[in-house]
Amino acid sequence: MDEDVARCLAVVARRGGVDFRDTRQSTVASAIEARLRGLALSPEEYARRLEADDGELALLQRALVVP
Repeated sequence: MDEDVARCLAVVARRGGVDFRDTRQSTVASAIEARLRGLALSPEEYARRLEADDGELALLQRALVVP
């Protein structure tokens, strides 16, 4: 798993209480990449944002839930 994706997922697991590390990597990568593009952030900046922004954490969690 890509280091940047793993870092974001670790934040989601720790702060959000949901572990998506077993979710298909392409699904996870797509969701994170979409948020990065939408916010125009680097992976490092995005991980920091996830640490501090409850709203962004919730948005990513919703994007990771496969219907």
